[in-house]
Amino acid sequence: MPRKEPENQPANYPPSTSPSLLSFTEMTQQLQAAYRELDERYEALNRKLQETNIELRQSLGEKERLSTNLNNILENLNSGVVVVDTKGFVRLFNRAAERILKCEAANIIGKEWNEVSEALNNQPGCLETLRTGRLFTDEEKIIANSSGALVNVGYSTSILRAPDNEVLGAVEVFYDLTKLKHLEREMARISTLAALGRMAATIAHEVRNPLGAVSGFAALLGRDIDDYDPRKKLIIKITSGVASLNKIVNGLLDFTRDPRLQVMPVNLDELIDEAIENVTVDNKTQRVEIEKYIDHDLATYPLDKDCFRQIMINLINNAIQASAEGGKVKIILHRKDSQIRVEVVDQGKGIPEQVIDKIFDPFFTTREKGTGLGLAIVKKLVNAHGGTIFAESAGLDRGARFVISLPSAGRSFPR
Repeated sequence: MPRKEPENQPANYPPSTSPSLLSFTEMTQQLQAAYRELDERYEALNRKLQETNIELRQSLGEKERLSTNLNNILENLNSGVVVVDTKGFVRLFNRAAERILKCEAANIIGKEWNEVSEALNNQPGCLETLRTGRLFTDEEKIIANSSGALVNVGYSTSILRAPDNEVLGAVEVFYDLTKLKHLEREMARISTLAALGRMAATIAHEVRNPLGAVSGFAALLGRDIDDYDPRKKLIIKITSGVASLNKIVNGLLDFTRDPRLQVMPVNLDELIDEAIENVTVDNKTQRVEIEKYIDHDLATYPLDKDCFRQIMINLINNAIQASAEGGKVKIILHRKDSQIRVEVVDQGKGIPEQVIDKIFDPFFTTREKGTGLGLAIVKKLVNAHGGTIFAESAGLDRGARFVISLPSAGRSFPR
């Protein structure tokens, strides 16, 4: 008969294992598994963080490059750019704005644009846009830069907004219209002169024939009247008047005629001497000293000899007639940069500032007996040589300087 086990006898376990030890082992295994899982998650999060950091650095680098590029673009624009915040303080003032307004950005940024604008006699712009929401597109205005000079500018404005549509400020973009306005005036002038030239040519041809008849009849009358006869003086006045009209008609024809240049190497020194001799013969009673300063390295230059002699005669004549007795006229020939410059300088009556831009217009003259064609013809002939001419004067009784700039030798001209 089998032997009974005693009651309350514990279950059968390996000799070295107890229930508490088994429970500890299981917990350890669970902890190790949890640790491994945690470690793996940490490594995954760490990798993700590193990837995010790389992306963030790349994004920041890209934004920095983009910001740098935008700043470079703004600084190298030919248009001025001004940005103001919602309170009207300047936050951006680029290099072109400095150039146009003659102001340094360091002295403008951080200031109220209203204060700066008042100093520059500025008109509505970005502040008006900020206040009313009205946008300006390709408008024009005249402002005074910091040196007091008036500048024609075109401008446009816009509101600056954040991605959530919050208003951050306003921007004004403006550009200098000075050259454009000058070209517009020059085009209008050329158009007017062309119409005037056509009309003048027609009048000149119509007047020339009657003048010839008057001159011929006056000469016949002069032969039949003795020198002591009082009527002889009337004949002389008629002849003189006809000669004066003929001079005007010839000037008109010279002005309207399209110059066809016969360009060849010409000794400028000799050509200037010829012009001086011609002028001094015509101005025997005018005691004016003529001085010549010649750069002899400029011995020859390709131009039309007859046309350039006429240019010099007209300019020297003009200088002598503007000079008082005992005055001096200087003729200067020299090279400046890549150009040849001829200057005629007098100590005469000078040119008023308000008319200096008109003196090359046909029929404009400040002299009672002038025809107003001499300088107009000079400008036309200089332009035909591919050159430019301008005048400058310090004011009344301060003399005047006429400066011709010709292109470097080797340029081709119309023939």
